[in-house]
Amino acid sequence: MLFNCFTTEMKILTTILFLALLCNVLGQESDSLMKAKVDSLIENYMESYRISGLSIGIVKDGSPYLVRGYGYTSAEMNYETTENALFHTASITKVFTATAIMQLVENKEISLSDRVIDHLPDFQMKDKQYQEITIEHLLTHSSGLPWEHTFKNKKDDTTALRKFVMSLEKSKLNFPPGEKFDGSTYSNVAYSILGLIIEQKSGMTYTNYIRKFILEPSGMSVSTFKHENISPEIKAQPQILSGKSREIKRFNLYGEVKDENPVLKYPENPIILRESYGRKNEHDPNDGLISSAQELSNWAAHLLEIYRDSLSRKNTVLTSQTLKNMWSLKRSIKDKKTSLGICWWRYPDENFGTYVFHVGREPGFSSTLMIFPEQNFSITILCNAMYADQLVWNTLPFEIMEILKMKDK
Repeated sequence: MLFNCFTTEMKILTTILFLALLCNVLGQESDSLMKAKVDSLIENYMESYRISGLSIGIVKDGSPYLVRGYGYTSAEMNYETTENALFHTASITKVFTATAIMQLVENKEISLSDRVIDHLPDFQMKDKQYQEITIEHLLTHSSGLPWEHTFKNKKDDTTALRKFVMSLEKSKLNFPPGEKFDGSTYSNVAYSILGLIIEQKSGMTYTNYIRKFILEPSGMSVSTFKHENISPEIKAQPQILSGKSREIKRFNLYGEVKDENPVLKYPENPIILRESYGRKNEHDPNDGLISSAQELSNWAAHLLEIYRDSLSRKNTVLTSQTLKNMWSLKRSIKDKKTSLGICWWRYPDENFGTYVFHVGREPGFSSTLMIFPEQNFSITILCNAMYADQLVWNTLPFEIMEILKMKDK
């Protein structure tokens, strides 16, 4: 009798183990099928949009799930794009600048309500209302500062950022600080000023501070602000449409499309290398970071861990409370669902919950970083074609999520 009971228990245990193994195998097959569908989706879009190189990084359940590259780092097809290929991320840089500012807030070195002149007493503008600009205004694109500012005849070195900011002395604000916020109030200039405040308070260059206190602690040791030092094997090159017409020149520089995307309109015009890469040093705090899908996935996973408060402050770039504050509503746009936290844009999706994001675009590049806190999920897409920005920002992420069945979570 005892032997029969033991035999029955063994049969039950064997059955349980077999079912567990079967579920694991089926799960692996399902994962492989979904990843193959993602590959096919991306490859089809790359062909139709004539994209040279693209990489994605997906964090699922808080851990890297699918991180890989597609195509080549340039139209010359000398090097394949991998998950470690470095792309110019453009305005995604701003979330790192904002993180640095919030570190200074946590350390009680500054306050969001501080005025810019409290920390940069030699900063001035022609319009005296500049004296009321606060750090919070800079972070939330509500300062009244212009979107761009041209600074000529300067050296592209470590002094460029300060000289750029101080050259605003002859400029006026577009509106009184804090009185307006919408898509037109976006300001790259504001983030250059934030970069100079970081330098002023830390005694370090902006790039050295970001590297030491943000990039290295969050698993981004290869990311850089200097494209000249990147090995050609992993350097994604900026690609543009060839042609000398005014339409094509403006398209390559500004991405303007009046009717049909010129990449599709002129299929016989080759995709070529853009001669210049990125912007000058004074734009590093708003536009300068060069990173990979792998390292931005590390960053997203790190932030998701902070959000879930699963790490101590000693091991994280921010506290959970600070990060949640950055992701909470700070500015709204009338009649629009899109809103703004501290630097991070927000969108209340009916299927995925409110997610936070930042996008980037610069001649030769487009990028997106989206984080879905309640789903414990993120997706990064990097591409060396600005003309594919709408695909990278608004189409690919959601089609990939559909394949991954994120709606079923």
